Amino acid sequence: MAQLLPGGKAVIDFSGASDPDSGTLTYKVYRDGGLIKTIGPVWAHWWNSGLFQARDSGLGRSAHTYRVDAVDAEGNAAPSGNNTPSTTGVGYRTAVLNAGPSTYWRLN
Repeated sequence: MAQLLPGGKAVIDFSGASDPDSGTLTYKVYRDGGLIKTIGPVWAHWWNSGLFQARDSGLGRSAHTYRVDAVDAEGNAAPSGNNTPSTTGVGYRTAVLNAGPSTYWRLN
C-alpha cells in the first residue's frame, strides 16, 4: 500500500513473501517503471517473511504508480500489481480501520 505524505513524499508498505528454494529474496521498488529502491537480500521463510517499507521523495503533483518485485537468488521475479498512492494525510488510524481489523484498540 502506498501513501502520499506532505512535502512531495510517499511511503510504500508491503508484506514480504517466502521462497522455499533459496530462503532469501530481494525486493525491488519501482515508481512509474523506474527502480527507486532495492531491499535485501533478506530471509524469506514462510514463518517469518517480514514487513517492509520504502520511502520516496521529490514527487511533483502528477500521479505516480508503484510496483514491488520479489526476486529470488536465481533472478526469477514475481511482480506485485501497480499501486497508486492514497490521498495525502490518511493517517495511521484510518489506514488500520481501512484494513478491516477484527479488533482495534486505540492507544491515545
